Amino acid sequence: MFILASEQAAQDDEVPLNAIRAFVTVAREGSVTRAATTLGTTQSSVSRYLSALRDYLGAT
Repeated sequence: MFILASEQAAQDDEVPLNAIRAFVTVAREGSVTRAATTLGTTQSSVSRYLSALRDYLGAT
């Protein structure tokens, strides 16, 4: 399967669902460390997801 350049660009503009999950979990748990434990991933992964979401939303 191949992806057209325009489809790839559209995919690049989409926020990963995992980034939204990480954000919601951090909000619920109150910390990145607890969110990482709940999600079964590392703290650095959660931080990267939050960074991706921040970049997508254009927040500083």
